[in-house]
Amino acid sequence: GRWEAPTVAPRPWTERLGAWLAFALPAVLVVRLGLLAHGRALVDLEAQAAAYRAWQVFHLQDHANLALIGFAQPPLHALLYVPLAAFAPGLLVSGVAAPLVGALFLGLAVLMLWRFGRSLALPAWVLAPVAAAFLLHPLVLSYATLGSRAVVLLFLMLGLSCSLVDWVRTQRGRDLVIGGLFAAAAVLLAYETVLVVLA
Repeated sequence: GRWEAPTVAPRPWTERLGAWLAFALPAVLVVRLGLLAHGRALVDLEAQAAAYRAWQVFHLQDHANLALIGFAQPPLHALLYVPLAAFAPGLLVSGVAAPLVGALFLGLAVLMLWRFGRSLALPAWVLAPVAAAFLLHPLVLSYATLGSRAVVLLFLMLGLSCSLVDWVRTQRGRDLVIGGLFAAAAVLLAYETVLVVLA
């Protein structure tokens, strides 16, 4: 007979709600704390330097020039700010962009942790305290609040780890490709992570 693609059952609304909350709650918390830290002049100097390099792309010369970011410093952190430099440069100048980036990546990290746990069939009552402990760890929360590149690296390393575990479980080539992308992004964020990737 004719081949038909397998149908995928839609996820229940509770599953979608859990995933949405796993991203939204950390992001909202970090934005709030980041704005408080900004009001007290608490900043991450690496984040501010990356934001300035992104600002230079559009505003240092008469034309956009991505080459100004260069590779003397790992370029990925600055590249994350390029969309804001193009469309909302005031956020970079004011310093508000850093906690926004931190909120985005901590939200994505918690979401990845949540979805990975659900793929292992862990119940929500087990995952919720694990995600909360991860989110509320003082180092994690402070890195995200100040927009440190450490929170971006945390997301990338978590993505790499989840991809490798998925590959061991399923032997799908797709998981290796995704893991390779996370590894490459991590090296472009922090050159020293090449030691972790090679290991």
